[in-house]
Amino acid sequence: MALVLFTLMVALLTTGYAGRMEKRDADVDRDALSNLVDGLKDKPSAEFKARVLRTLGDYLCAIDDPQCDGELALQTEAELVQDGVNCDDTPYHDLCVTARELVDDPNGSLSDDDLKSALVLLATESLENDPDYVTLLDQISVDINALICQREPEECEFWSNHEEDKKKFENGVMQQD
Repeated sequence: MALVLFTLMVALLTTGYAGRMEKRDADVDRDALSNLVDGLKDKPSAEFKARVLRTLGDYLCAIDDPQCDGELALQTEAELVQDGVNCDDTPYHDLCVTARELVDDPNGSLSDDDLKSALVLLATESLENDPDYVTLLDQISVDINALICQREPEECEFWSNHEEDKKKFENGVMQQD
């Protein structure tokens, strides 16, 4: 379930990120993302969607695609949040080590909250730099939703509403710049 957040990747808008980050965007993004995730808990269709998108991320990393770091950043942040890992308390946790590598924070100078925000910011910046990729992800999401609606009609209204909420989130992120 940790990668259910990955279904929201389409909503986020590859570079290492160290030092002082701009908290305004990342904190707002994380709060809005958390609100969207609450409705996904305990939904088999959400886990299915997450696995499909995670496989896409694995493929992109296997071919050294520029989106790889953004994909990994979002996956890592999602797992940290879902598993309740606090990198201030457990700095040597595998996910914390991965997160610090992704955002180029080898000395652990970022707090847990800033580290998670930096991961969201990395994913957001990565996607903002590749609008064609975002368009493809949007289409993949629509197609997955169509499959879910066909196989689980009772889930269709949920996913339709979720898509609307996701678009609102996406528009809010895009308008911050």
